[in-house]
Amino acid sequence: MREKGARVASSRIGRAAFGVTLRRQRARARLSQEKLAFESGLDRTYISLLERGIRNPTLTTVQRLASSLKLSAAEFVRLVEREARRPASGAHENRKV
Repeated sequence: MREKGARVASSRIGRAAFGVTLRRQRARARLSQEKLAFESGLDRTYISLLERGIRNPTLTTVQRLASSLKLSAAEFVRLVEREARRPASGAHENRKV
């Protein structure tokens, strides 16, 4: 049972890292969600769901987004992996208990 919990947590971290990376690269490219959706052939609401870590992208989606962001899929995945390894940052970490 613990193993399943670890996989769920890992999946959440992966989705969050993907979302942060997607948002960061979209901003770097100076694209709105709507413009990125149009250029990648995806729906704007799906872009939003990905950025918020609610949905998991398929490999095809990663390739389409990376291409629209002028990155290779491999480079985009490297950025996601780097983000996933970053220590979590949040206001709750600095609170005194």
